[in-house]
Amino acid sequence: MVEENPGAGEEAGFGVSQVGIVTGLKNVNLKGATVFILDSKEAYEEIVKGIGGVLIGEFEGLPGVKASIIEANEHRIAALLVPPFPASIFEVANEIIMFGGRRIIAITQGYRVKRSTPPPRVGIVISSAAIGLDSVSPRLAPEKLPLIADETLVDAMATLDAELSGSRATFRGYTLTVDSARLVAGDQVVQDYIKARQVVAVDTVTAPLYALRYIYPGLEPLSIVVLRRHWSQASEPLESEKEALGEAGRVAVDRVKTAVRLALKAVEGLGGE
Repeated sequence: MVEENPGAGEEAGFGVSQVGIVTGLKNVNLKGATVFILDSKEAYEEIVKGIGGVLIGEFEGLPGVKASIIEANEHRIAALLVPPFPASIFEVANEIIMFGGRRIIAITQGYRVKRSTPPPRVGIVISSAAIGLDSVSPRLAPEKLPLIADETLVDAMATLDAELSGSRATFRGYTLTVDSARLVAGDQVVQDYIKARQVVAVDTVTAPLYALRYIYPGLEPLSIVVLRRHWSQASEPLESEKEALGEAGRVAVDRVKTAVRLALKAVEGLGGE
Protein backbone atom coordinates (compact mmCIF):
# COMPACT_ATOMS: atom_id res chain seq x y z
CA MET A 1 0.00 0.00 0.00
CA VAL A 2 1.47 3.35 -1.04
CA GLU A 3 0.98 6.28 1.30
CA GLU A 4 0.61 9.65 -0.38
CA ASN A 5 2.85 12.45 0.84
CA PRO A 6 2.67 15.17 -1.81
CA GLY A 7 4.41 17.76 0.36
CA ALA A 8 7.51 15.70 0.96
CA GLY A 9 9.49 16.91 -2.05
CA GLU A 10 12.15 18.92 -0.25
CA GLU A 11 12.65 16.42 2.56
CA ALA A 12 12.91 13.55 0.08
CA GLY A 13 15.73 15.18 -1.80
CA PHE A 14 14.00 16.64 -4.83
CA GLY A 15 16.25 19.41 -5.97
CA VAL A 16 17.05 19.05 -9.66
CA SER A 17 15.72 22.21 -11.27
CA GLN A 18 14.79 20.67 -14.61
CA VAL A 19 11.62 19.65 -16.40
CA GLY A 20 11.30 16.57 -18.58
CA ILE A 21 9.52 17.46 -21.81
CA VAL A 22 8.54 13.85 -22.56
CA THR A 23 8.13 12.42 -19.04
CA GLY A 24 6.70 15.48 -17.29
CA LEU A 25 9.18 14.91 -14.44
CA LYS A 26 9.97 18.11 -12.56
CA ASN A 27 12.57 18.85 -9.88
CA VAL A 28 13.22 15.14 -9.29
CA ASN A 29 16.44 13.60 -8.04
CA LEU A 30 16.82 10.04 -9.35
CA LYS A 31 20.44 9.57 -8.29
CA GLY A 32 20.70 6.17 -6.60
CA ALA A 33 17.14 5.25 -7.62
CA THR A 34 15.92 2.23 -9.52
CA VAL A 35 13.82 3.27 -12.49
CA PHE A 36 11.31 0.94 -14.15
CA ILE A 37 10.18 1.56 -17.73
CA LEU A 38 6.93 -0.30 -18.38
CA ASP A 39 4.76 -0.63 -21.46
CA SER A 40 1.63 -2.10 -19.92
CA LYS A 41 -0.86 -0.62 -17.50
CA GLU A 42 -0.86 -3.91 -15.53
CA ALA A 43 2.91 -3.74 -14.97
CA TYR A 44 2.75 -0.07 -13.99
CA GLU A 45 -0.02 -0.65 -11.47
CA GLU A 46 1.70 -3.76 -10.10
CA ILE A 47 4.91 -1.81 -9.46
CA VAL A 48 3.16 1.13 -7.79
CA LYS A 49 0.90 -1.14 -5.72
CA GLY A 50 3.56 -3.69 -4.85
CA ILE A 51 6.32 -1.43 -3.57
CA GLY A 52 4.64 0.08 -0.54
CA GLY A 53 6.28 3.16 0.95
CA VAL A 54 5.54 6.83 0.41
CA LEU A 55 4.33 8.24 -2.89
CA ILE A 56 6.51 11.30 -3.44
CA GLY A 57 5.05 12.47 -6.71
CA GLU A 58 3.02 11.62 -9.79
CA PHE A 59 3.66 13.16 -13.18
CA GLU A 60 1.92 13.24 -16.57
CA GLY A 61 4.08 13.60 -19.65
CA LEU A 62 3.28 13.40 -23.34
CA PRO A 63 0.29 11.21 -24.29
CA GLY A 64 0.84 7.67 -23.02
CA VAL A 65 3.59 8.65 -20.57
CA LYS A 66 3.10 8.86 -16.80
CA ALA A 67 5.36 8.43 -13.80
CA SER A 68 5.23 7.72 -10.07
CA ILE A 69 8.10 8.28 -7.64
CA ILE A 70 8.04 6.24 -4.45
CA GLU A 71 10.31 6.17 -1.38
CA ALA A 72 10.45 2.71 0.23
CA ASN A 73 12.92 1.38 2.80
CA GLU A 74 15.29 4.29 2.18
CA HIS A 75 15.39 3.49 -1.52
CA ARG A 76 13.78 5.53 -4.27
CA ILE A 77 11.87 3.75 -7.03
CA ALA A 78 10.46 5.41 -10.12
CA ALA A 79 7.90 3.71 -12.36
CA LEU A 80 7.22 5.12 -15.82
CA LEU A 81 4.52 3.97 -18.22
CA VAL A 82 5.89 4.46 -21.73
CA PRO A 83 4.67 3.49 -25.24
CA PRO A 84 6.88 0.60 -26.45
CA PHE A 85 8.64 2.20 -29.38
CA PRO A 86 12.43 2.63 -29.78
CA ALA A 87 12.22 6.42 -30.09
CA SER A 88 10.03 6.66 -26.96
CA ILE A 89 12.49 4.54 -24.98
CA PHE A 90 15.39 6.70 -26.13
CA GLU A 91 13.68 9.96 -25.20
CA VAL A 92 12.46 8.73 -21.81
CA ALA A 93 15.77 7.10 -20.88
CA ASN A 94 17.61 10.32 -21.73
CA GLU A 95 15.39 12.29 -19.40
CA ILE A 96 15.81 9.71 -16.64
CA ILE A 97 19.58 10.09 -17.00
CA MET A 98 19.20 13.88 -16.98
CA PHE A 99 17.61 13.56 -13.53
CA GLY A 100 20.47 11.38 -12.26
CA GLY A 101 19.00 7.92 -12.96
CA ARG A 102 21.50 5.17 -13.64
CA ARG A 103 19.80 1.83 -13.00
CA ILE A 104 16.99 1.37 -15.54
CA ILE A 105 14.94 -1.81 -15.80
CA ALA A 106 12.50 -2.18 -18.69
CA ILE A 107 9.68 -4.73 -18.49
CA THR A 108 8.20 -5.07 -21.94
CA GLN A 109 6.11 -7.49 -23.96
CA GLY A 110 7.51 -9.31 -26.97
CA TYR A 111 7.21 -12.40 -29.13
CA ARG A 112 8.68 -15.88 -28.95
CA VAL A 113 10.61 -16.71 -32.14
CA LYS A 114 11.47 -20.37 -31.51
CA ARG A 115 8.85 -22.85 -30.37
CA SER A 116 11.17 -24.88 -28.10
CA THR A 117 13.58 -22.20 -26.81
CA PRO A 118 12.86 -21.16 -24.19
CA PRO A 119 10.71 -24.13 -23.12
CA PRO A 120 6.98 -23.45 -23.64
CA ARG A 121 6.34 -23.19 -19.90
CA VAL A 122 8.90 -20.36 -19.61
CA GLY A 123 7.43 -17.03 -20.65
CA ILE A 124 9.92 -14.45 -19.38
CA VAL A 125 13.23 -13.65 -21.07
CA ILE A 126 16.03 -11.87 -19.23
CA SER A 127 17.74 -10.12 -22.13
CA SER A 128 21.47 -10.52 -21.67
CA ALA A 129 22.16 -8.83 -25.02
CA ALA A 130 20.24 -7.26 -27.88
CA ILE A 131 20.58 -6.99 -31.63
CA GLY A 132 19.33 -3.65 -32.89
CA LEU A 133 17.48 -3.70 -36.21
CA ASP A 134 15.46 -0.69 -35.13
CA SER A 135 15.98 2.86 -36.37
CA VAL A 136 17.41 4.22 -33.09
CA SER A 137 20.12 1.97 -31.62
CA PRO A 138 22.41 2.02 -34.71
CA ARG A 139 22.66 5.80 -34.24
CA LEU A 140 23.85 5.37 -30.66
CA ALA A 141 26.29 2.46 -30.70
CA PRO A 142 29.31 1.79 -32.94
CA GLU A 143 28.55 -0.66 -35.72
CA LYS A 144 28.94 -4.38 -34.89
CA LEU A 145 29.66 -3.78 -31.20
CA PRO A 146 27.46 -5.71 -28.74
CA LEU A 147 24.52 -4.18 -26.94
CA ILE A 148 24.61 -5.78 -23.52
CA ALA A 149 22.73 -5.61 -20.25
CA ASP A 150 24.20 -4.83 -16.85
CA GLU A 151 25.64 -8.18 -15.77
CA THR A 152 24.95 -7.61 -12.08
CA LEU A 153 21.24 -7.17 -12.74
CA VAL A 154 21.13 -10.16 -15.11
CA ASP A 155 22.81 -12.41 -12.54
CA ALA A 156 20.61 -11.10 -9.71
CA MET A 157 17.44 -11.90 -11.66
CA ALA A 158 18.62 -15.37 -12.68
CA THR A 159 19.77 -16.29 -9.18
CA LEU A 160 16.59 -15.03 -7.56
CA ASP A 161 14.43 -16.92 -10.04
CA ALA A 162 16.22 -20.17 -9.20
CA GLU A 163 15.80 -19.57 -5.46
CA LEU A 164 12.11 -18.60 -5.54
CA SER A 165 10.67 -20.68 -8.35
CA GLY A 166 12.26 -24.09 -7.99
CA SER A 167 11.54 -24.61 -11.67
CA ARG A 168 12.65 -21.55 -13.61
CA ALA A 169 10.14 -18.91 -14.70
CA THR A 170 12.79 -17.06 -16.74
CA PHE A 171 15.25 -17.76 -19.53
CA ARG A 172 18.44 -15.84 -20.29
CA GLY A 173 18.99 -15.06 -23.96
CA TYR A 174 19.35 -12.57 -26.80
CA THR A 175 16.53 -10.36 -28.00
CA LEU A 176 16.15 -8.69 -31.37
CA THR A 177 14.70 -5.18 -31.39
CA VAL A 178 12.75 -3.80 -34.33
CA ASP A 179 10.55 -0.74 -34.89
CA SER A 180 7.47 -2.88 -35.47
CA ALA A 181 7.22 -6.65 -35.08
CA ARG A 182 4.30 -6.75 -37.48
CA LEU A 183 6.06 -4.67 -40.14
CA VAL A 184 9.13 -6.93 -40.41
CA ALA A 185 7.45 -10.29 -39.83
CA GLY A 186 8.39 -11.57 -43.29
CA ASP A 187 11.74 -9.78 -43.58
CA GLN A 188 14.49 -12.21 -44.62
CA VAL A 189 17.25 -10.20 -42.90
CA VAL A 190 15.39 -10.49 -39.62
CA GLN A 191 14.87 -14.22 -40.14
CA ASP A 192 18.59 -14.68 -40.89
CA TYR A 193 19.56 -12.93 -37.65
CA ILE A 194 17.19 -15.13 -35.68
CA LYS A 195 18.70 -18.28 -37.19
CA ALA A 196 22.34 -17.19 -36.86
CA ARG A 197 22.25 -15.77 -33.33
CA GLN A 198 20.95 -16.89 -29.96
CA VAL A 199 17.80 -14.82 -30.44
CA VAL A 200 14.82 -16.07 -28.47
CA ALA A 201 12.50 -13.04 -28.60
CA VAL A 202 11.56 -10.04 -30.72
CA ASP A 203 10.68 -6.76 -29.00
CA THR A 204 10.65 -3.00 -29.62
CA VAL A 205 12.41 -1.74 -26.48
CA THR A 206 15.69 -3.43 -25.53
CA ALA A 207 18.35 -2.36 -28.06
CA PRO A 208 18.07 1.44 -27.70
CA LEU A 209 18.21 1.10 -23.91
CA TYR A 210 21.40 -0.99 -24.08
CA ALA A 211 22.91 1.18 -26.84
CA LEU A 212 22.77 4.20 -24.52
CA ARG A 213 25.65 2.62 -22.55
CA TYR A 214 27.98 3.83 -25.31
CA ILE A 215 26.93 7.40 -24.57
CA TYR A 216 26.56 7.01 -20.80
CA PRO A 217 29.13 4.40 -19.63
CA GLY A 218 27.77 4.40 -16.06
CA LEU A 219 24.30 3.27 -17.16
CA GLU A 220 23.00 0.00 -15.63
CA PRO A 221 20.24 -1.24 -17.96
CA LEU A 222 18.23 -4.44 -17.99
CA SER A 223 15.33 -5.46 -20.19
CA ILE A 224 12.89 -8.20 -19.21
CA VAL A 225 10.74 -9.43 -22.09
CA VAL A 226 7.41 -11.09 -21.32
CA LEU A 227 6.48 -13.42 -24.18
CA ARG A 228 2.91 -13.01 -25.40
CA ARG A 229 2.81 -15.64 -28.15
CA HIS A 230 4.81 -17.07 -31.02
CA TRP A 231 5.83 -14.51 -33.63
CA SER A 232 4.31 -15.26 -37.03
CA GLN A 233 4.02 -13.54 -40.37
CA ALA A 234 0.27 -13.12 -40.01
CA SER A 235 -0.50 -9.43 -39.56
CA GLU A 236 -3.93 -10.08 -38.03
CA PRO A 237 -5.22 -13.04 -35.99
CA LEU A 238 -7.65 -15.33 -37.74
CA GLU A 239 -11.19 -15.54 -36.36
CA SER A 240 -10.47 -19.02 -35.00
CA GLU A 241 -7.42 -17.72 -33.14
CA LYS A 242 -9.09 -14.92 -31.22
CA GLU A 243 -10.18 -17.04 -28.27
CA ALA A 244 -6.69 -18.53 -27.96
CA LEU A 245 -5.15 -15.06 -28.19
CA GLY A 246 -7.46 -13.86 -25.44
CA GLU A 247 -6.18 -16.63 -23.21
CA ALA A 248 -2.61 -15.77 -24.24
CA GLY A 249 -3.27 -12.20 -23.17
CA ARG A 250 -4.40 -13.34 -19.72
CA VAL A 251 -1.31 -15.53 -19.39
CA ALA A 252 0.86 -12.59 -20.43
CA VAL A 253 -0.62 -10.42 -17.66
CA ASP A 254 0.25 -13.11 -15.11
CA ARG A 255 3.78 -13.28 -16.52
CA VAL A 256 4.10 -9.49 -16.33
CA LYS A 257 3.19 -9.63 -12.65
CA THR A 258 5.73 -12.42 -12.06
CA ALA A 259 8.42 -10.38 -13.82
CA VAL A 260 7.58 -7.34 -11.70
CA ARG A 261 7.79 -9.31 -8.45
CA LEU A 262 11.14 -10.86 -9.43
CA ALA A 263 12.56 -7.49 -10.47
CA LEU A 264 11.46 -5.82 -7.23
CA LYS A 265 13.00 -8.63 -5.19
CA ALA A 266 16.24 -8.42 -7.15
CA VAL A 267 16.43 -4.66 -6.64
CA GLU A 268 15.69 -5.09 -2.94
CA GLY A 269 18.61 -7.52 -2.70
CA LEU A 270 21.00 -5.16 -4.47
CA GLY A 271 19.87 -2.07 -2.55
CA GLY A 272 20.49 1.50 -3.65
CA GLU A 273 23.77 2.91 -4.86
